[in-house]
Amino acid sequence: MALEHCRYPEQKFVTDYFVFMDFLINTTRDVELLVDNKIITNYLGTNKAAADFFNNLCTNVINDTNDSYFLQVYKELNNYYKAPRNRLKAILKRDYFHTPWKTASTIAAIMLLMALVGELIDLSLAASKLACNLSQ
Repeated sequence: MALEHCRYPEQKFVTDYFVFMDFLINTTRDVELLVDNKIITNYLGTNKAAADFFNNLCTNVINDTNDSYFLQVYKELNNYYKAPRNRLKAILKRDYFHTPWKTASTIAAIMLLMALVGELIDLSLAASKLACNLSQ
């Protein structure tokens, strides 16, 4: 990066790449996700070491993301993150469908709730029918 900043200040492809990776990776979970999806290969041993590497690599590096080679990717990622549908989907997946047991219990709870609502509607219809019969 130092060579690139000194010799090629207008073409900061390596710096842009590392700033982008720093933007993507903040925790060990981020590294785990990227490794599991075969986006990066971790040769540093642990996910914590890789997260620390990327988080400390761009310390004291001045880089304008508005002039970045990855500007369009930044915008698309931020738009995807800000979309309410995508956030809701991620929350549901994380909180209610992360494991088979959570999935089964969530489906069972929804079915129970639907049965309860059905019973309430049936009871309400029966009560209104009885009220009509008594008033006649």
